[in-house]
Amino acid sequence: MIESAKTIIYQQDIATTGSLLVEQIKQDPHSWQDKAIELWLYEGAFARQALTEQFNALGVQVLIRSAYKPLLHWFIEEVHATGLDQNLASIEISYPVDPVTDRLRFLSEAYPLDLLCPEVPLSWVALAPSAEHQYQVRFTYEDGATRSFTVFAPNESFKDHLNIDTLAPTGYLKVMNKTTGHVLQSLALHTEIQLAYHSIMQAIKDHAWGTHEPYFERLHIRVDLPGSEVFSAKQDFLASTYEALHEDLYFSILEFFQHYSGRPTGDRGLQPGQIVPDIRVTGAGDGSAIGINEVSIQITCFETKGSIEPLIALPAKLADVSASGALGAVDQALTHRQVDDALNHISGDAFAFESWQGRTLHGKHRPGSLPGIVVTGGQHANESTGVVGALRGAQWLESVAEANFAVVPLENPDGYQLFHEYCAIHPRHINHAARYTALGDDQEYRERAPWFERQGRMHALCVTDAQLHLSLHGYPAHEWTRPFSGYLPRGFELWSVPKGFFLIVRYRDGWQEKAAILLDKLVEGLAAVPGLSAYNAEQLKRYETYSGPVPFEVKRGIPCLFTRNDKQTPGVVIVTEIPDETIYGEAFTFAHEVHTETVKLASTIWWQLMSDPTQ
Repeated sequence: MIESAKTIIYQQDIATTGSLLVEQIKQDPHSWQDKAIELWLYEGAFARQALTEQFNALGVQVLIRSAYKPLLHWFIEEVHATGLDQNLASIEISYPVDPVTDRLRFLSEAYPLDLLCPEVPLSWVALAPSAEHQYQVRFTYEDGATRSFTVFAPNESFKDHLNIDTLAPTGYLKVMNKTTGHVLQSLALHTEIQLAYHSIMQAIKDHAWGTHEPYFERLHIRVDLPGSEVFSAKQDFLASTYEALHEDLYFSILEFFQHYSGRPTGDRGLQPGQIVPDIRVTGAGDGSAIGINEVSIQITCFETKGSIEPLIALPAKLADVSASGALGAVDQALTHRQVDDALNHISGDAFAFESWQGRTLHGKHRPGSLPGIVVTGGQHANESTGVVGALRGAQWLESVAEANFAVVPLENPDGYQLFHEYCAIHPRHINHAARYTALGDDQEYRERAPWFERQGRMHALCVTDAQLHLSLHGYPAHEWTRPFSGYLPRGFELWSVPKGFFLIVRYRDGWQEKAAILLDKLVEGLAAVPGLSAYNAEQLKRYETYSGPVPFEVKRGIPCLFTRNDKQTPGVVIVTEIPDETIYGEAFTFAHEVHTETVKLASTIWWQLMSDPTQ
């Protein structure tokens, strides 16, 4: 353990790539007068335009494109903005395939291009495998005219922090003769955001971490930088380099500590401490700032939990959600206090346990003669619709005479606090660093006592003797990427693009038949939930466009994963999954309505199954 309460182990300032190139040209402007430059950077459109003006003022012709999701940005900046998409009859895009990476990697990187041209038929064709990273785009117009374009997607190969061969998007520079177009220089550039990522990972690897978990109370990685965040005209989330850096830092650091501790990659029982990337937007927040960025890593000692400072002060949200029907209208994540207030109005025997950081986890048990059921939410704290769904489900269970149930609506209060702080900074981000507990593990995979947060679930299952556990979850509502260590999120590739609401059903030995009947009847009932079939059809169509066939069986329009798990306590566990990271408004309300209907339907079917001696 580190002896001091707070120790900064690494600090660095990194100049932006664009500013360095401008300074380089200023040193010898005449040698650049006969040259044209094409440049790919991770900065936003405003920053790239400002940089273009600086180059032009020096007499240098330059075209600056986005290194992140280049096809998507090309459509926004060079097709839609110039009217090239007017009167289109069809679009055909041939995407590159590199043998080093997933065959659909570059197709996935185009997500969600269809949102930019929803009325135009869009088809995709895989190119022959090669190291040429170029999209070939063909427009056919209503009058029969055609136009073809090549869109370069700069990538580079390297060994990542796990010494795995990796292909990742990169900054890039092409220098050409202005008159002939002859390429004089062509090379990958490590932009400021790439340098920030790699320097942080190197600092993590170089530090002396000790030999016992947890290695720290909190590892705080603060990064201030210009970047890019893009939304469609309808406010669909399209891309964010800030979010991408958060996600890649969090999971890369987790992977490092898994390796450091001798665990396999992806092990969820690891307890390194709380890993907190804190990515901040410089300037006006539109990606327009160009200047110096600062990377800092701060490690806070375990022995002084009280020294942890909030990332940002949170506003008080004290709207009363305990009144009858109030939860049904909730359109954003509840505060911890609102969760507790709503739970207090549900009858039953209260129980409480303490989290790792000292917050209280609350639950209720209402005894009854019917077969026991446990409902939980917030295991992964950035999946906030399940918290509301668990409370609403418990309200319904309370209305059923003799229902024997326990509810733990918020299983991860430490992560939930961090999630709210993240949302105050980046409201629409996935915010995966709030996913696990403050110990850094997934509580379901906690290996030994002291159990802390996991005691809530353990107690609920014990007092109800439940053989059915309804665990309400969510997952990213837009594309999830890790562009600095590849592109697709390692170990979570199937979760990189939303595929609508789906179910995971796990059963212990001896419970397969009941689990199968329950699943079949449940999807039949859920298919009648207003709006769900259309929602899933749209989501599944988009998923299959960019990620290929859904790797699960689809029943009544709902993807289902049916697996045996003899390590679980109850006979059957149903996990609901709906894209909710991070959503608001009608989308949020719809998501917790689906969770709630699942609780109602599954409980009713379960009681019928358990009372039927033939099943």
